[in-house]
Amino acid sequence: NFEFKLDEKLPDEREAQDCLDVMIDDDYNDGWQLRTLHAANAGEQQMKAYPVTLLAGNSYEIAVCTDDKVKAVDIALADEDGEFIDESINDGREGKLQFSPKETGTYYVTVTPYETEESAERVGISMGLLYK
Repeated sequence: NFEFKLDEKLPDEREAQDCLDVMIDDDYNDGWQLRTLHAANAGEQQMKAYPVTLLAGNSYEIAVCTDDKVKAVDIALADEDGEFIDESINDGREGKLQFSPKETGTYYVTVTPYETEESAERVGISMGLLYK
């Protein structure tokens, strides 16, 4: 007896975005401004990478929220050579990573659903880059 439940198997980017919207609203109250927003989906331990230009002298916050099928999410930042320079492994479906670059340049934000529900084929991810 085979049963295929779409809501368990497929990603829910809208749920991830709704979660991130709450995080961003809270950050506005702390003086952060939204620079960019991305929605995507991935399988367990599949990294999504986003190239960004970060300016020296600014502070940045990477805010991530996923759908409810994610048990742990990894947020990392790599330099233009692909060397990881900071990381935040978060239990649950949301997390943040703050960074203040010493040099202006291209960096890569990576988001990896580190652990997901067993039934999930893919999960929804929403990532916001804020600055102040």
